[in-house]
Amino acid sequence: MLFTKTSPIQIVCPSCLGRLKPKNDVLSCSECQTCYKTMGNVPIMLVEKFINSQNEKTSNDFQLTDKTFMQELYNTISIQLNSSVVAPIAQFINYGYVANDSTQYSQPFFNNQVFNKKSIKLLGEAIGAIDLNGKRIIDVGCGRGGALNTIHKYYKPQISVGLDISYENVKYCGRTHKDRLFFLVGDAENLPFLDNSFDVIINMESSLNYPDLEKFYTEAYRILNTGGLFIYTDSVPTSEIMYRESFLKNLGFRIMRNTDATSNILLSLEESSNRSFLADKLRNNSEQRLYLNEDFLALPGGEKYRLLKEGVLLYKIYHLRK
Repeated sequence: MLFTKTSPIQIVCPSCLGRLKPKNDVLSCSECQTCYKTMGNVPIMLVEKFINSQNEKTSNDFQLTDKTFMQELYNTISIQLNSSVVAPIAQFINYGYVANDSTQYSQPFFNNQVFNKKSIKLLGEAIGAIDLNGKRIIDVGCGRGGALNTIHKYYKPQISVGLDISYENVKYCGRTHKDRLFFLVGDAENLPFLDNSFDVIINMESSLNYPDLEKFYTEAYRILNTGGLFIYTDSVPTSEIMYRESFLKNLGFRIMRNTDATSNILLSLEESSNRSFLADKLRNNSEQRLYLNEDFLALPGGEKYRLLKEGVLLYKIYHLRK
């Protein structure tokens, strides 16, 4: 379901958190007068800073921080997936998870899947024993909505919202996931919600390419209710782990769970060479294809896979309590 005037969660101006007034296809902020367009009931909640950040770079060698490039990449991937025979079930693009002799956290119902088996297993490992019933949930960087859709099969959240930088992803979500799920376009560094709006934040394999990671962490803390949980997974440069964890603690988060799942992710990647079909779909765009092969898909033989294999990157699963 796409956002409408009757959506059960209030969206506000991401620039100043002011109240929004709808008029025709525009949402206008009553405080700063910034206007946000809507496309087919989808609010496009991107601030001017997002547009102006398209050429931002960082000294971090592991990050690609050109937001416009990432937005276009995800739009292209979504369009290509929509044109394939797997479109109805192509709801995940994450690395997936394969069990080994390490401790497993997922509930049994996450282990008995037919489609998207490894991707859903990763979601289950991220959630662990957390009870999501009755919770207000947001998936920041929701992609094609597979995580929220799966959660609704096994839990009964009070509210579920998906936010993604890609309009094509959000449009797919609105067509595919129509029951009790709400989606909008937005920027993880400028979240269009009031303080204490959610009980659970999910962010999976999305934050590595955020230009201002500290801003995202600060925004996540702001919109999370006191006592709420931030479920966070991603590839993290080993050299930055201590600093990031310290920053999160200084914000006020308590680290309740800190799991290194790198070995499980590598096992999944080694079984997922068929993920290369996404790169094949982009044969006419050499820049996007190169990024998919070397980084995004983490295919064996690529740079991202090498960094995980050598321990330069670790795949971490965190539970952070506010």
